[in-house]
Amino acid sequence: MKTVNCYPHVIMLLTISAFSFQLSAFSQGPLTPPGMPTPTMKSLDQIEARTPISSAPYMINASGSYYLTNNVTVSSGDAITINVSDVDLDLNGFTISSTAASATGTGILIAQALVNIGIHDGSIQSGVQQSGGTFSGSGFANGISINGAGPPSTHISNVRVSGVLNFGIAVGGLVESCTVLTAGGTGIFASVI
Repeated sequence: MKTVNCYPHVIMLLTISAFSFQLSAFSQGPLTPPGMPTPTMKSLDQIEARTPISSAPYMINASGSYYLTNNVTVSSGDAITINVSDVDLDLNGFTISSTAASATGTGILIAQALVNIGIHDGSIQSGVQQSGGTFSGSGFANGISINGAGPPSTHISNVRVSGVLNFGIAVGGLVESCTVLTAGGTGIFASVI
């Protein structure tokens, strides 16, 4: 029969117990808060100021973030024109539309040679329809397009375009999770789709 000596383990257990007791004897400080709790989070405008857009036509002439606050409609021409680089346009689930008698103008027009343009989360709606292979009607000629060659850093996502005479979405960058219904020319034209 073999005997096992447990003596070293008992000493170690007693030492750890004594050490734990000594640590818990130190004061942890007062538990009463110094005052009423206050908010510690920042609002979105404090982190990234955004400019609201509530009517159209609208010209974006300064870099930054923009967002629609409601549906916007134009009676002719372009609804929103982006003239500078480094712009994020959040359609915020709203719709840009046109009541022009004949399809002219663009829902969102991007000036050429701009970079870092993002447009997302909304719709562009127009009244062009197809009948017997011919497209005609009211509203926009184009949904989203670039005036000239498209920049490679344009990013269009989660946008629905319907009823345009020419281009649904025509940019030089990335288009993802977008839908174009009834476009007389090209539905989506981009570097990466």
